[in-house]
Amino acid sequence: MSARGALGLERRLGTWDSLAVVYSLEDVLSDTVGRSYLTHFGSLQWNHVLSLRAAFLLEAGASYTPDAVLAGLDHQKSFFGGATFTRQLGRSRLIAYVRREVLPAFGLGVSFLETRVGVQADIPMGRAWRLSLLGYHARPDTSNTGEQLYSSSSNLFAALSRRLGARFALSGEARYRSRGQTTTLARINATEVGLYVLFVPPGRANVPSFDR
Repeated sequence: MSARGALGLERRLGTWDSLAVVYSLEDVLSDTVGRSYLTHFGSLQWNHVLSLRAAFLLEAGASYTPDAVLAGLDHQKSFFGGATFTRQLGRSRLIAYVRREVLPAFGLGVSFLETRVGVQADIPMGRAWRLSLLGYHARPDTSNTGEQLYSSSSNLFAALSRRLGARFALSGEARYRSRGQTTTLARINATEVGLYVLFVPPGRANVPSFDR
């Protein structure tokens, strides 16, 4: 379990550019006896509007974990950052990103450095149909000992939904997950397919998805 808060200060540099300084703090519960550790994040973000329907975000910074041993990290300090591209095509929205950051390994009580590349698309198809797509590949860093303690993973998700009146929707969803091999765990592949009837809260335009 972890809790994270962030504080940012943004300044516009003109019609198309803005610059922000962001600080965040994450508290991760390490074990059942209540021990926890903190990770501090500080970064500089540059947001550039390419057009009325496209924007680019670039972030670079550093993280600091005082109790790196308890966190399972090789170093107290790590560089992190990434880039995100957003494009609006009519009513459709596309997001592509690459990011490197210290993240908690949920269920293990430690953290690790991970690089993630992903894409997400939300595509309305007429008045009632909507297609949602999501995919990413994540690869943790190898430890100083040369062991691959945490595995790489891939996640592909697709949902085709149709509104049924004002309050309900029918959604067909499929997901493929893959976890790579480590020094102690074998490779795992899994596929899930489901058909769901969803309740759409009043005032919400988009159909909810189990992956959000």
